Parts: sequence; structure tokens; C-alpha cells
Amino acid sequence: MGCFFVPEIAADIGFSILQRLRNSVSPECFQTWFKDLRVVAVEGSTVRLSAPNRYVKFWLESHYKKEVLSAVNAVLPEALHAELVLSAVVPVSDSSNTLGSVLTTNPVIRPTSQPVVQETKQPSRETVRMVQLSPRLRLESFIVGKANRIAHAAAQSVAESPGTVYNPLFLHGPHGLGKTHLLQGIGHLLVERVPPANILHISCEEFTNAYVSAVHAKRLEAFRARFRSYDALLVDDVQFLGGRNGTQQEFLHTFDSLRSMHKQIVLCADCAPRDIKRLDPKLITRFQSGLVARLDRPDLALRMEVLREKAESRGITLAPDVAELLATHIDSNVRELEGAICKLMALAAAESTEAGRKAAPTRELAILSLRELGYLRSGPLSLQDILDATGQRYSVSADDLRSGKRFAALVHARHIGMYLSKTLTSQSVADIGRFYGNRDHATVLHAARKITDLLKRDENVRHEVQTLRQVLGR
Repeated sequence: MGCFFVPEIAADIGFSILQRLRNSVSPECFQTWFKDLRVVAVEGSTVRLSAPNRYVKFWLESHYKKEVLSAVNAVLPEALHAELVLSAVVPVSDSSNTLGSVLTTNPVIRPTSQPVVQETKQPSRETVRMVQLSPRLRLESFIVGKANRIAHAAAQSVAESPGTVYNPLFLHGPHGLGKTHLLQGIGHLLVERVPPANILHISCEEFTNAYVSAVHAKRLEAFRARFRSYDALLVDDVQFLGGRNGTQQEFLHTFDSLRSMHKQIVLCADCAPRDIKRLDPKLITRFQSGLVARLDRPDLALRMEVLREKAESRGITLAPDVAELLATHIDSNVRELEGAICKLMALAAAESTEAGRKAAPTRELAILSLRELGYLRSGPLSLQDILDATGQRYSVSADDLRSGKRFAALVHARHIGMYLSKTLTSQSVADIGRFYGNRDHATVLHAARKITDLLKRDENVRHEVQTLRQVLGR
């Protein structure tokens, strides 16, 4: 590679690196650490990028060195080193908000009069994935729980015996639950086989674009020869086939050709095959002819384990109460859990800088993280907040909590709600009583005394109250 210092080239290379980084980390992490990186220059096998300040530079070098180098290497295969530097940057035309601004004050780097970018040699046998495999997304780093163990076991079996079991393997579930992680994990193991499998890891959108380009260029035969030459085809976001009739027919023929040669096919989508709108029934039948495995939302224990693992991978140890607090509020997907860890780390780092010492990720910082991410409302709690949280915790309706019904489980939940209302708000006991079905103040005082007594001797009640306080951010 030559050395270049031209805005247009830097912008093109930088934009590609930016996209790789955006796809390899959570949106929160990207916004916190990566968005202000700028491509500086390429000299020999080294790509230089500038960080906006010393802290970002230190953090990236300490925690994301592999991700940065992987993104750089994916765009420039001859790049062996990614170097972070500090320097003033000057915006270049309209690309100053991307990885495209270039250095103007670093005396070490000199622009050449004629920029030279040497062409890279293509590997003799293409094991190239149109979507790069992330070094972080391996099967051994996948955290297994009730919600995903079948999908994980199937992925492991496919990687060990491609083309012989579960062909095709169809993984589905809402976004952020680990489908792409399993897909790429399979890809890593197939490439590492002896001899290595010739795989194609691609998104459905990329397959569609390649097909449309081949039609326009009248190169369909070359397209078919290429896509049917692989040992394994790994396709993400298959739901985007819906309604694309021409692409569906081509994908159908590709599918049949590969499977007839006992080549492994793994597909991912956000829903089951039969739920993909406007999908050819022939494709539905084929997708369902192997194993269809669903990934569900992780339970509390799995979410806590994910949080601990994500934190430890960044050199942070989460206290159990902090992990439980975050996991209680973030119950949708793994990406959001990773985003919460990034936010917590950023807040802890900022506090460390202000205090002049290393700050631990405390419960207070976790609550602040949840508020800034929108999982907790700012400001004082209302009686309605507590009523809603209590009803959800004990699976009873708000109307029942405020009613005159008196079966034991409901009375206990009502007492908990009244106790928390008295403890966590500034409302008077008379106001709390009126809110809970026009009860008098003595009823509220009785409920508060009873729960206070139970907290001293009943571990289950202590856990119930602690969990509700976490839900309420208190």
C-alpha cells in the first residue's frame, strides 16, 4: 500500500471502516467511542486514525484494539497495524461527520504529490465473506441459557458436521438475541476446519443486490456459478426476500443446487418461515425441511450472565446488585444490555476523571445509566408508578389492588404497594389511603408496619421489596 493524503480517498476508506465498526459493536458503544474517529493516512502496512482526545484514544487502545484492527483489515487486507494518534482535524467537504477528515498538523505524515493506492492481491481460493466475520462472534463466546440452548446446540452440530445434520438450519427470533452471533460462530468453525470450508456469509440484501447487478450486466451465469460453488452458504435477514419475486426464484435455485450437493445452508430471520410475508410457498417448504430453531428473549439469569460477561471482557467487574438492577430493566435483547454496559463504563470513566481515581460501576451510576438510556423516568416517583410496578410484579391488576378484595396474595401485594408508597414518596398516609381505594390512614400505617416487620425476618419479602425498588430505580 502506498501513502495517501487525499480527502476523497480518505473519505471512501474511512466510511467503509466506519460501517464495519458500526456493525461490530452496539449503537451505544459506537456513539460513545467510535463516531469521532478520523482516518489520517496509510503508510506501508499501517493505517493511522486520529482520536478526538486522549481519553478516547486510551480507551480504544485498552478495550477495542482488536475491533479497530479487524475493521481496518476488512477494508484494507494488507493493513497489519492500526495506529491511533492525537491531532487537530479539519472537516473535508460534507464528510466531516464520518471517518473521512484528514490530518493537517502532524509533521510525521507527508502528503505525496501523486497518491498511490496499490491493488491488493485476491486469495487464490475465495473464503471471503461478503459480510466480514467478527472476531468477537464465536460459538465459544456465546452465552447459553433456556432461551437459546436449542439454537446453540444446533449451531454447534452444524459446525461439526456440515451438510449432514440440520440442513438447512433456520434460526429466527426478534433482533438482538444472538442469531447473527450463532451464524458467524458457525462460519468461524467452518473456515477453521482442515481443509477449510469455502463459505459465503452474506446478508439477504447483499444477495439481492448481487443478483440485480448480475441481471443488469447480463452476467447471470457467472453469478450462479459463484453462488453455487461454496461449501456453505450463511444468509442473514432472510425476511427481506419477502415480495421480491425474481430474487426468490434465484434463491430457490441456489438453495436446491447447494443442498443437492450436500452443502450446508444456514439462514437467519426475525420470524419463522411461515410468517415471512409474501414468501414463495416453495421457499417456506424448503426452509422448514431442516431444523427451525427459535431464540427467545433471555430470562433474568441469562441477562445477568450476559452483563457480567460483557463487563468482564472490558476489564470491569459488576457487583451482583448492579447486574440485577440493569437486567431487571433491560429485558428485550442482548444489544441493549451491551449498550447499557457501554453507558455505565462511560459514566464510571467520567467520574474517575473528575475524582482523580478509578470509580467503580456502582448502583447509583447504574441508575443514572438507565435514566439516560430511557429505561427509568427522571424525577420523583408517583403513586401510579408504584401501583403499576407492584401489579406487574405480583401479576394482579391495578383495579384489584385498589379494590375491596381480600384474598391473601392480593392483600400482601397491596401491603407492599402501600409500604413502598409511604417509603419512596412524599405523599401523606391519608393521600395514599385515598389512592388505594379510599382506605383510611390507619390501614396504610398497618400495612407499612407489617411489611417493615416482615423485612426483618423474611428473606423472600426482602427480595421482593429489593426487586421492586430496582424496578422503580430506588
